Amino acid sequence: MPRACMIVHSHYPADPRVRREAESLLADGWAVDVICLRDPGEKPREGCAGATVYRIPVTRHRASGLAVYLWEYLLFFFAASFRVTALHLRRRYDVVQAHNMPDFLVFAAAIPRLLGARVVLDIHDLVPELYGVKFTGRGSRLVARITRMVEYVSTAFADQVITAGEPFRRRLLARQVPAEKVTVVMNSADPRLFHPLEHAPANPEGDNRFTLVYHGGLFHRYGLDIAVRAVHRLREEIPDLQFRIYGDGDAVPELEQLIGELRLEERVHLGGFVPLDRIPALIAGADLGVVPYRQNPFTDLLFPTKAFEYIVMGVPVIMARTEAVVTLFGEVPDLFFQPGDDRELAERILALYKEPARRQLLLAVSRAAYAPYAWDRQQHEYLALMNRLVTGRGSMPALDSFKGRQA
Repeated sequence: MPRACMIVHSHYPADPRVRREAESLLADGWAVDVICLRDPGEKPREGCAGATVYRIPVTRHRASGLAVYLWEYLLFFFAASFRVTALHLRRRYDVVQAHNMPDFLVFAAAIPRLLGARVVLDIHDLVPELYGVKFTGRGSRLVARITRMVEYVSTAFADQVITAGEPFRRRLLARQVPAEKVTVVMNSADPRLFHPLEHAPANPEGDNRFTLVYHGGLFHRYGLDIAVRAVHRLREEIPDLQFRIYGDGDAVPELEQLIGELRLEERVHLGGFVPLDRIPALIAGADLGVVPYRQNPFTDLLFPTKAFEYIVMGVPVIMARTEAVVTLFGEVPDLFFQPGDDRELAERILALYKEPARRQLLLAVSRAAYAPYAWDRQQHEYLALMNRLVTGRGSMPALDSFKGRQA
């Protein structure tokens, strides 16, 4: 039985990408351990659907300065380094997979790698682009230079790099990561959770509400305030319009203030963080999903997983016209609105509200466009890579890769 250890500065099983990959390995016959964050009240060690989870009591801070983020990352890094080394001495992992952020978390596997384990860096987000949007004040150029350097040495150290989409892969290749070292595994909807037949739409007799839904991170870059303003524009045209938002993030105070200013307390509901297992039922009760991202160098690279989940659950979706999603879906009618334009978003919602057949057409065309990127294909790529690392031990050493890039 091959053994893998995943290290993630997040919570398990709440992180959908880590959970999806871990459960894929388990189903393929691997033994899987996960080292992650620990919230108050959580057990330091427990079994979770076949995986053994080791939790480290480091508090996650949101809406904090760069120094706080760095301190938090370093605390987790040193604790995870100690834990994975101690576990490797007993279990002898075949693969250690570090999930960013931060990129340098991959070095927590330094001793297991010296003792024979292969090391994978799974890049959920490109840190230079994300921090370029997040930190724009004094010192932003220095932050950009440091994050690119950290990304460079981290990808060089890893035996293989996994990333969440083709735009990410192209950006890494442009930064001298060898093409043979990068595998794309997209954040497709997990069919074991997002299964429309198991979650019938909630539509009680006489209920005329038209419900919009969003779930995920609540950050300024994701544009939830734009969607709230669109709801405000539609308060007369769609009397029973509801917008349900599930998630947390540093934009919550801003959204609460905006909802109060526009007197939308009866229209917009902030549902807070909801465990992933409950999300499909909440989606099933919606008429339309909304992904209102602002356009910037980071969001132009993103494939929004939530959009895939809406489509799989039979809910049509409207998205901001960012570069990555246009290349993925093409020009699907009614799918896109101009980023930041709450008027156009309101017009798109109103048109789909008035014509149910138009919503069904949008859903059908979106499903056809998404089909090539469904999880069964992404899972195949992921398992093929992980099994190749075990059977092909000795190929693609990270040190040789680093020397080649230096040359």
